[in-house]
Amino acid sequence: MDVTGMSLYRKDAHPGSYSGLHSGTDCSHWCLPGLPDTWNLLLYSAYIS
Repeated sequence: MDVTGMSLYRKDAHPGSYSGLHSGTDCSHWCLPGLPDTWNLLLYSAYIS
């Protein structure tokens, strides 16, 4: 399952300094509901189909 295209442009998809606004690493995005939850829903949907 290729989720790259769907994930590239989401603001919560990049933990770290990708936005250019932060000088340090920010991993808190992975602690909040967001992109990984979307991947899980897609995987679960494919599994039960």
